[in-house]
Amino acid sequence: MPFAPQDHTTIAAPDAASHFSELLSKVGEGSEITITEGGRPVARLVPFAVRLPDVVGCMKGTFTITGDIVGPEPDVWDAMR
Repeated sequence: MPFAPQDHTTIAAPDAASHFSELLSKVGEGSEITITEGGRPVARLVPFAVRLPDVVGCMKGTFTITGDIVGPEPDVWDAMR
């Protein structure tokens, strides 16, 4: 029996086991799948979402700026000669 889930599908565990490759393909396309045992939901297959950290403001409050941050530090330039 061919398996064709829509956006959300419920499937019995034995059928899920025999169609696992197809299920993974459908989940990769964005579908969600609920796996049941004896008519009771026991697991859900959902697409893996990579969450990137928010880099804007992530260092806020971790250091203090003292002095001139625009002009060069004189001894740094001397060390580069």
